[in-house]
Amino acid sequence: MPDSLSERCPRHELELCDGPDVGEVLGQVLGGVAHELANATFGIRSQIDLVLDTLDAGHPARVEIEQLEQVAERIASLSSALPRLRRTPRASNERTNVFDVVRPLIEAARAEGVRLEVDAQPSLPEVAVPAGELRHAFGALLSNAREAIGDGGSVTVRVHADGLGTLLRVEDDGAGMSDTLLARAVRPFVTTKSRAHLGLGFSVVRVVVARAGGRLRIASATGQGTEVALWLPRTL
Repeated sequence: MPDSLSERCPRHELELCDGPDVGEVLGQVLGGVAHELANATFGIRSQIDLVLDTLDAGHPARVEIEQLEQVAERIASLSSALPRLRRTPRASNERTNVFDVVRPLIEAARAEGVRLEVDAQPSLPEVAVPAGELRHAFGALLSNAREAIGDGGSVTVRVHADGLGTLLRVEDDGAGMSDTLLARAVRPFVTTKSRAHLGLGFSVVRVVVARAGGRLRIASATGQGTEVALWLPRTL
């Protein structure tokens, strides 16, 4: 992949060149989701049990509380089943132009006031990534960049043909990441944001790239911003 930020801070770079095992990544994500669901539903069911113990058998609210209990039980059942879903998905036959997918998200971000520069090559090879997956991955990267820059920074998106594929880069001039955080960035549930954020953005991007047989690089330095580069192979 071409260098830019990595030339300024070579120690702060994480590159997944060999294509991570998709089953392993999905297993980590699903296992983490299952763990979070199990913890949440345990607390919910405990509270429901306490409420039910205080209600008489004929209390009008008891039926609704029991319905909530059934929902919590279904969620608990789902959490126990998630790890069994670990498997390597089949490669996609869908042909996608990267810029056609990311352009609407860029326009939406600009409409919301984000300072966003675009450097896109007019003619790009199609890549074997479902449009929905690519949209989700780019949306996660754009969201991360927007939060990193706050009110005063800017984001740059570059899309170019590169050898036998397409290179998509998202750069921001925000706070950047330390070596320690960067080393853990693609792990599920790693986040510096509020508890409302699950920290699955980079994990999802990693899965999408791996399924396509592509490469993912994240370069960052504290106080110097972050650059995420995805290389996706062209369709044959």
